Amino acid sequence: SFLPLVEIETADVKPFKHTINAQGNVETAQDILLTAEMGGLITKVNVKSGDRVAAGQTLVVLDAALINSGAQEIETQLEYAEYMLKKQEELKSKGIGSEFDYETARNAVKSLRAKLNSLNTQRGKSAIKAPFSGIIDNVFKEKGTVVAPGPGAEIFRIINLSNMYIETDVPESYISSIKKNKMVEVNFPILGRSYDTSIRQVGNFINPSNRTFRIEVGIPNLDGEIKPNLTAKLRLNDYSNSNAILIPQSIISENAKGQQFIYVVKDNKE
Repeated sequence: SFLPLVEIETADVKPFKHTINAQGNVETAQDILLTAEMGGLITKVNVKSGDRVAAGQTLVVLDAALINSGAQEIETQLEYAEYMLKKQEELKSKGIGSEFDYETARNAVKSLRAKLNSLNTQRGKSAIKAPFSGIIDNVFKEKGTVVAPGPGAEIFRIINLSNMYIETDVPESYISSIKKNKMVEVNFPILGRSYDTSIRQVGNFINPSNRTFRIEVGIPNLDGEIKPNLTAKLRLNDYSNSNAILIPQSIISENAKGQQFIYVVKDNKE
């Protein structure tokens, strides 16, 4: 008769990390299309596609000649109205002149100041500035183009590539183990690169259609290689043990009831 071959493995105590796999797309909260707040002729374009810009930097200047002319006219009228109001105040202090004339002069000054403030606000909108630091991804309008305010008249797309993140859905069965600050390995197959990062936000809502919750993973992008909508593979750490007894999965047996077990060899010196 032949005895069955038996292979013995030594169990080691080592750190153990269990991970689950997921997939997601790169996103950024700062990816917008810039439009003009007032209509007009573009007289100057200060940037081109690919340029890095700082928050508050002037990107485009619109023709504000009509606004400037109107403001100068209002300033002249305001100067005269303020002179008339001063005269009425002097007459009032001497008990001369009517209350009606004084109120008329005061209201004229108030009305002209309001009009001037409105024109100055419009004049400020003639310069389109970067709302945040980022990169000009595309320029849709050139110098000499007449633009109108509102959707459909986009002038730029500006993107901030320094604050990128990945969103993915995780099955609800992991809701107690997938927490904020848990470690994540992010792999970009197209780039052939991997990054170690962490979960920065965990959603508080279970999607009833697929029984998942959403997590957000921050991703460093120091060299600007990572772009919005790039596909990423994630390995999420849901369990860690610094002193786990590790054995090969191949030596685990299972009985007819589905119970798993292993055989342990004892050293019998008797």
